[in-house]
Amino acid sequence: MQDRKDEDLVYMFAYVNGFLEDATVDNAVIDVNGFGINVRISADTASRLPGIGEEVRLYTYTYVKEDAFLLYGFLSRSDLEMFKLCITVSGIGPKGALAILSVMDADALRFAIMSGDAKAISRAPGVGARTAQRLILELKDKLSIDDTLISREIAAGGAQGILTAGSLHIDSGTGIRTGREPQGCQCP
Repeated sequence: MQDRKDEDLVYMFAYVNGFLEDATVDNAVIDVNGFGINVRISADTASRLPGIGEEVRLYTYTYVKEDAFLLYGFLSRSDLEMFKLCITVSGIGPKGALAILSVMDADALRFAIMSGDAKAISRAPGVGARTAQRLILELKDKLSIDDTLISREIAAGGAQGILTAGSLHIDSGTGIRTGREPQGCQCP
């Protein structure tokens, strides 16, 4: 039997899908078939939630410790993945990662890390210059600018056209293709 690393673990809840019952700047209550589930959220996520009574899906991270069982939720998988990366950094727990993602979305954080912008990261409450520098140092090599550009382009373009980044071609209408298209290709 192989040892599993934390990033290999599959957590109990991948997402929570239901109706938004209540929301504050740091918490949402999602009604899932009559069960009200508390989900910790960032201020950024809170600002993008639908109205009370509307359907919502939050991608979740399950945090379990001796005295707590908490769900942290995000409207996009990209935000969830950045949250998970942030909590791998020494000195940054779920509360700190949520604070960072409250002042900037996942793409803005990727750009800040890749450009070494500790000042932007340290705008988060409880995150000082040293912690921001440590975050940059530990995560810079784990991020790709192409990932950020691709996710921004897909969000901006929706089902329009094709995005090309290096040798990766994404047709948002039909899925992802890798490799270069032949010269003169009239892609849909």
